[in-house]
Amino acid sequence: MEFWIDSVDARTVSRFAKLGLLTGVTTNPTLLAEVESIDKTLHELLNAQTGLLAVQVVADSAEEMVAQGKVINDLSDQMIVKVPAIIEGLAAIHELSKSDIRTMATVIYTPEQALTAAKAGADYVALYLNRLKKAGGDPIELLKSTAKIFKNYNLETKILAASLSDVNQVELCAELGIDAVTMKVDIFDLLVQEHTLTLETIRQFKQAWKAESAELFRVKTII
Repeated sequence: MEFWIDSVDARTVSRFAKLGLLTGVTTNPTLLAEVESIDKTLHELLNAQTGLLAVQVVADSAEEMVAQGKVINDLSDQMIVKVPAIIEGLAAIHELSKSDIRTMATVIYTPEQALTAAKAGADYVALYLNRLKKAGGDPIELLKSTAKIFKNYNLETKILAASLSDVNQVELCAELGIDAVTMKVDIFDLLVQEHTLTLETIRQFKQAWKAESAELFRVKTII
C-alpha cells in the first residue's frame, strides 16, 4: 500500500519522508490558499521528499484545465495533476493522458465516477471517505464496489482513499487491497505511534543486555 500525506508543510513532509514511508504528497486548493506563496511552498514540498506531488487545477472548462495541468506538470517530473471527476474534468484527463501527463481524478463519491475517470486515463482515483460519510453515504461500500470493479476489468488505475477520519480506516483500506491512502498529519502520527508494549519490551531487553560481552556492538572511534 502507498502512503501519501495531505499537507503543505515541508518540514512535516520531510519528517515522514525520512521514515521511508512516503509515496507522495497531496494538496488541494483549500490548503494552498492558506500559504503565503504557492510557488515557494510547492518547491519546498518537492525538495522535502522524492515522491510525487499532487496539485489540483482550479479551472472550469476542459481547455483551461489542460492548460493549467501542463503548467503544473512542467514544474517537475514529480508532479501529478489533480482533476475533479466531472464531465469537463474527464475530457481534461483524457487530453492530458495523451501527453503522458500523470493525473489523479479527485472528489470522487461513487464507483461510477471512479470507473469513468479510470477509463478516461487517470493514473489515480481519489475516493473521499469521510466527506461521503458526513453526507449520509457508505464509504466502506464505496471502497468495496470500486475495488471489485477495478479488479473485474484489470484496470491499471490506482485507487487512493482520501478524507480519512482515523487509523482504523487505513487498516480497512489495507484489508480491502486499496492501492493507496492519503492522510492528514494527525492520522499519520497515530499510524506510526510507538506501541507501549513495544517500548516496554525494549526496556526489558536493555535491562538484560550485557554490553561488555558484545565486542561486535561497540562503537569504534576512528582516528
